[in-house]
Amino acid sequence: MTDRIPEAQVSLFLALWLIEQGIAQDTVSVSIDGAMVRVHGTEIFDPVSSLAERGWRREKLDRKWSGIYFSEQYDATIEIHSRPGEGDVSTVMPDGNRFIAECKKGKSAPSRSNPEYPLIREALGQILTKESVGENDIHAIAVPSNLKSVQIAHRWRRAPLVKRTGIKILTVDTEGNVVGFDV
Repeated sequence: MTDRIPEAQVSLFLALWLIEQGIAQDTVSVSIDGAMVRVHGTEIFDPVSSLAERGWRREKLDRKWSGIYFSEQYDATIEIHSRPGEGDVSTVMPDGNRFIAECKKGKSAPSRSNPEYPLIREALGQILTKESVGENDIHAIAVPSNLKSVQIAHRWRRAPLVKRTGIKILTVDTEGNVVGFDV
């Protein structure tokens, strides 16, 4: 078992959590490209199996993993695509506001090199430099949860400019739990 959490897994787990919590109105869009699923010919995450294990069924298949998935339990859909520029996870919330998140891969355990700092900074930079934003959009970044990323997220959520922009810093664990949405 690896201690790495692929970006596709972080994105998909965030999408599932948004639906389970009733934060998504009915459809969540998840951008997953081939590099998030396969590295050097080795599959690192299988979104199709991950969704099937949770009771989601394919409604429409565009490519190997891209397509529309449906859950009867939640009466919701997840659209997996590889269109750039839409955010890694996006949805419309019940109040009509759009939720857009940039997600990053990482480790489930901290390491000596502290890759969490540059990953979180990169995700914040992606959100801050988006060229098209709506006035009421809710923006977030999502990173794998480990001791170091949780500490950084907790500290940076209180940073004056992060608070002023309203960007949510979310941590996602290997079970699909998300922390930081209502901070």
